[in-house]
Amino acid sequence: LIYTPVIEEKITAFVSKVAPQTPEGFKAAIDTLFSKSTLPAIQEFTAKILIRYLEPGLNDPAREYAFCYLASEYLLNHRIPFNNKPFLDQLRKKAEQREFSIITHEAPRFSLTDENGKSFTLTGYNGITLLLFWDYSCPACARILKDFKNVVNKYDYKNLRIITLYTGSDEAIWKAWTARKLDPSWINLSLAGKTDVMKQYNINLLPSIFVLDTDLTIVNKNLTVKELDDYIFQLPGN
Repeated sequence: LIYTPVIEEKITAFVSKVAPQTPEGFKAAIDTLFSKSTLPAIQEFTAKILIRYLEPGLNDPAREYAFCYLASEYLLNHRIPFNNKPFLDQLRKKAEQREFSIITHEAPRFSLTDENGKSFTLTGYNGITLLLFWDYSCPACARILKDFKNVVNKYDYKNLRIITLYTGSDEAIWKAWTARKLDPSWINLSLAGKTDVMKQYNINLLPSIFVLDTDLTIVNKNLTVKELDDYIFQLPGN
């Protein structure tokens, strides 16, 4: 019975409906499932079901957290038996790509230069920090910049720190766009070919928005402008 689609449906239903769709909820659900049995075959079957359930939704921050937690805490450290080495190698690669940028982790630090040649280093802040990764050649970036500005200006009383990070290589166009499209009160930076920052934040799609709390913990990411508006609205300070 354990290997039937019915059991697979019950496991995914437990994770998707019973557990809160938060990092803590997913973590508790995963721990609960593996605590129910110590039989290696059942644990391996459960792990496969969870991976199939979580992997298609890795753009969701909570699912990404759950995927990395499952990988690091149960599979890659051999806490449960899983003997498919090629599969584990692929799993390790995917987890390592996200190692520094999942929610609940501290955001990677960086030191970059703004449009006036002034150096800036990411440190803690007495408020919420928004990171916006963008490029002028990205059609979606051009569309959302105005809406992004409208949202953050609406909540200027909430002590937001806005940091934009240009991911392209043309500094002249970046400075022109910064002057015309971005707010001079923001911290507008250029990666200037520093691909290590892109890798640490696992930037695969643009634009990409991260939300950091006062100690630079990543509390949300991959938000649309509408989702960002809703998120900032519920923060203290209304």
